[in-house]
Amino acid sequence: ADRNFCLGYMMKEAGAFPEGTDLIETLNFYFMCCSLTLNARTMSVFAATLANGGVNPLTGKRIFQEATVRNCLSIALSCGMYDYSGQFAFRMGFPAKSGVSGAVMVVIPGVMGIATFSPRLDESGNSVRGIEFCRALGETYSFHLYGFPDTTIHSKHRLLDISKYGGNDDEKNIASILQAAAEGDVKALKGFASAGMSLDVGDYDMRTSLHLAVCSNHVKVVEYLLGIKKQRGTSKRVISSKGRPISDISPKDRWGNTPLSDANRMKLPEMVSLLEMVKAE
Repeated sequence: ADRNFCLGYMMKEAGAFPEGTDLIETLNFYFMCCSLTLNARTMSVFAATLANGGVNPLTGKRIFQEATVRNCLSIALSCGMYDYSGQFAFRMGFPAKSGVSGAVMVVIPGVMGIATFSPRLDESGNSVRGIEFCRALGETYSFHLYGFPDTTIHSKHRLLDISKYGGNDDEKNIASILQAAAEGDVKALKGFASAGMSLDVGDYDMRTSLHLAVCSNHVKVVEYLLGIKKQRGTSKRVISSKGRPISDISPKDRWGNTPLSDANRMKLPEMVSLLEMVKAE
């Protein structure tokens, strides 16, 4: 921490902080940020939030102002990869931030956020495999800030323009619904249903939200999808008089598996009980 205090005072002397900034408070905030524990999944959501202009893509809530995101990504592009930052910006051309734990957070503005984790570090303190992943990503897709995929027709290594493969709104809605079911997000599913979206949708394997919720053992999601609620004041479950948000309680995937057969195969007794309660097959 002594070096950070030293650098902080040098920055203050150089006028790097706005007038009236409390340096100690700022440093303490920095230390708290450095003490956060994240896994790759959580960090990828954070990266995706930055890529989405500050709006969490899973909840739809604004977390950061657009100006904050712009400033953050500008700094990440210029100095997010320690002493390798200049070469990274030149070769890869997209914002990224590494940590000595072996984590690398990548932001492709307007497209996606990525988090990788591989502990082996290079001489700059960056993840060896994280850097290699970013290199391969940059060599495959036109993610460089100054890349022009449509003007490289004479190049031997023409890059892919991912914007041409973005899918339509229906596909994105289906993916969001299935992800919410797989992650146990009842609130998100209720939001989709209230917006008039069908929760009976399935993926390319015809796996529906009910299939995924059952296999992930998300009791509350399955209760919601099947229209089951707990009787007030007791632990007894009853079928809601309001009906259920899905029409098919025994959908079959491409292999003929139903949510009930999945629950039996995976030995999930509570899932079996809920499905049998509504007479699923």
